[in-house]
Amino acid sequence: MVIGAISAATDTYFLPMLMKQLLRVNATIISGYKGGAEILAAMERREVDGVVALLANVTAGNLSYLKENKIRPVLQFGRERSVELPKVPTAAEWADTEVDKRLFQFYGIKYKMSYPIMVAPGVPAERVAALRVAFDQTMADPAYQADAKLMGLALNPLRGGEMHDLMTIINEMPDDLIVRLRALISGPSAQ
Repeated sequence: MVIGAISAATDTYFLPMLMKQLLRVNATIISGYKGGAEILAAMERREVDGVVALLANVTAGNLSYLKENKIRPVLQFGRERSVELPKVPTAAEWADTEVDKRLFQFYGIKYKMSYPIMVAPGVPAERVAALRVAFDQTMADPAYQADAKLMGLALNPLRGGEMHDLMTIINEMPDDLIVRLRALISGPSAQ
């Protein structure tokens, strides 16, 4: 399989590298594309067989890709299967060892909390609570939801406590697993 990538410093490269090393996927990664749209166009030209991309990035500009079966999602990198793709397995489900599953689940945190909103330490608790309420109200606003749907974006917001729990998982990840993940992302020559 030939997978298109933007650069060796992006998930379009990192995740296929993890697929090769942890899932033993026979893949060649071709980097140098200017963006996801260029890789999707390369797929249409049969220049590459696949791409690792956020579903929202694909559907936001090209709902037809999924609706007309122009692409077929085969693997997800989130911590669990997304609501939009309930039949598509996660990389963690395909991993052979518990350590590898844990690495994929750790890396998948970023997709669970795609765009976190944070404040500096020491912000008064009542201000944090007010920001959380405002965020939750925005996510529940029908006009906001309609605009997101028009753009092809799925809304799966996390509440403040859920985001805090994910940050705790990140902070508690053992150093040896982080070192291993960095080596895997860097590729076989770095190990």
